[in-house]
Amino acid sequence: MNRARIVAACGLLAGLAAPAAAQDGRPSEDDMFGGPPAPVSAAPESAAPELAVPESASPAGSGDTRGDALFGGSARPAERSATLDAETLEVGGRLLLRAQTQLYSRTDAADQPLSSPNLVDVYLDARPSERVRAFAEMRAQYNPTLEGGRAALPDYCRPETPPPDAPGNAACQAGRDALRRALAPSPSSYALNQLWLKFDLAQRVYVTVGKQPVQWGAGQIWNPTDFVNRTKRDPLTTVDLRSGVTLVKLHAPFEATTSNLYALAILDEANTLGDVGGALRGEVALSRAEVTLSVAGRKSRPLLVGGDASLGLGPLDVFAEAAVAHGHHTPLPGRRDRDDDWIPQVSAGV
Repeated sequence: MNRARIVAACGLLAGLAAPAAAQDGRPSEDDMFGGPPAPVSAAPESAAPELAVPESASPAGSGDTRGDALFGGSARPAERSATLDAETLEVGGRLLLRAQTQLYSRTDAADQPLSSPNLVDVYLDARPSERVRAFAEMRAQYNPTLEGGRAALPDYCRPETPPPDAPGNAACQAGRDALRRALAPSPSSYALNQLWLKFDLAQRVYVTVGKQPVQWGAGQIWNPTDFVNRTKRDPLTTVDLRSGVTLVKLHAPFEATTSNLYALAILDEANTLGDVGGALRGEVALSRAEVTLSVAGRKSRPLLVGGDASLGLGPLDVFAEAAVAHGHHTPLPGRRDRDDDWIPQVSAGV
């Protein structure tokens, strides 16, 4: 049965309680919902707003710092209160309203399914000092079309001998309907989307610890070098709805060569120290091109090696992405063990 998917009303994106002047200091919409990778930069993400000392926190000639204003120091109580309210904590969010339908062949128009998976993210962005930042984001999803819904179950209450309206069959139908209601998906769900702490080591290495979003790869639909996320992005969605990954990420920028080096310890699903995964990634900007190289490995998982490159040619963006996996492959039906094979994956486009 052929199926076509139509997004009928995709998207109302709105910032809630997020002052425009403070937007630069928190993750962008691409960071929160997924989008094209940001250009390679020698400076770490959010480094400038995190490390800069606000002028209002350090009056000229006073010798006061933002840390003094927060933890006592020489600042007056009124100054400390203003600093805490305006500069150390931001509360905001984002709303996404959607409606979509799926069209099936040999199905009446009135019977085509309808869904409205709406989404709201609410975040807390705290900066207790110039070099420390904490971020938490809760995600709630609500689909009103699932209200009063029922799960799909086979119709097992139609025996051949008694008629359908027999008392025994009616009781079976009532029990089946109650079971369908109990197993129906909930219209509401809640999840912790992000929870991380960021700081630096001598302003040379930037450390982010906790559940954080990661987007690797230059492709717009499929990313073979997306080694860190546990699930692949759905190519039919307009935004990336995957939650963050629990990591310890070290980021070392090299301004002289416009390059970055990342080292990751992957803590998701790690019950022992031996279960912790690892990944390395290097990025470099060469004129109009950006090139990356990545490697990742984990116990009882394939070794992954890959890279991507993107180049701007006038109004066009040309990209290519490739990866190979070795070891711990799931055998195909009727095939031999494939652990010794190097299995390639390639994506390219304009």
